[in-house]
Amino acid sequence: GCTYSAIEKAKVDIDKEFTKLDYINLENLKDKFTEYLLRNLSQLDSKTLERLEKIYYAFIENLKERSFKIFISTLNWILKEEEQEGRNTGIFQDYISLLRKFLFYYLDDETLHYAENLLHQARVLISDFSERFQGYRSYKTEERMNYLTQIGISLTSSFEKREILEQAKNSIINLGIRSFYIVEYKDSKTPLKEGILALGYKDGKEIITNESFDIYQIIPDKFLPSYRANYIVSPLFYKENSIGYALFEIGPSEGIVYELLRAQLSAALQGAIIFKEREEYEKRLESHIKELSILNDIGKKITSALEVELLWDLIIKEISKLTDFDALYIVNCKQED
Repeated sequence: GCTYSAIEKAKVDIDKEFTKLDYINLENLKDKFTEYLLRNLSQLDSKTLERLEKIYYAFIENLKERSFKIFISTLNWILKEEEQEGRNTGIFQDYISLLRKFLFYYLDDETLHYAENLLHQARVLISDFSERFQGYRSYKTEERMNYLTQIGISLTSSFEKREILEQAKNSIINLGIRSFYIVEYKDSKTPLKEGILALGYKDGKEIITNESFDIYQIIPDKFLPSYRANYIVSPLFYKENSIGYALFEIGPSEGIVYELLRAQLSAALQGAIIFKEREEYEKRLESHIKELSILNDIGKKITSALEVELLWDLIIKEISKLTDFDALYIVNCKQED
């Protein structure tokens, strides 16, 4: 039958040359153990790998000296560094399991008993750090969700687009997102072709521009930060109305952060669009009412005027309220018999 991949990964190839207990030999097995680690632990970065190698040497040294302090103090120091950098220390439990599995065949009974005791203490220490990390992560997640709720309230409390974008900029920066872009479609009619950068932020500075660009570029290269970054691209829309899209450099690990930002920005920008359309409609309506009022006044004054010259003066005066002009001609056509 087929070999199960997890079993194949967990298999330890015993190096018969080193099966006799010798601490120098155990130190020389470090490279072999590193290969074993890389097969079984995914996404190990160079910094964590370097720290794991230090733990390995501390463990071998501890077996040699029969002192719990060397290994446990080294592990404690490394866990503190990982915790301060916001890393999940849970990976170290897997490391301890792999270390035990790897060295099991190379230790005599007496040393194995001592090693088991040492590894048990390591598990207790790692569990304490992991529990603290999970508690801290839950607290930060709750804090971030509360902050996102406040962002939504702030964004939707204004109908001025400039105010919305300024509030969005400050809020996104405070979330720990280093670069971001909000692009509006120049024309919302399909097919969508051009976009305008409504808000851009990179390298600690806001990008000020009015130029449009082909949306198939997503974002022009000249607007990108000076370093390589990964982005989440989110569409901005409200019901059937396509507004644009946003790019967020990956910062917080929770995907819900970016989805909430997308929804809040979409609602706020749609509100600004509706408010602007209403303002324009009210201005047009006010202009029409003014025109009708003036025309009504002209009609009343015409019917009350008795002299023709006075009538022309009244008409010119009222029409000047409707529009600017340099010259006005009124032609009086005589009807033929």
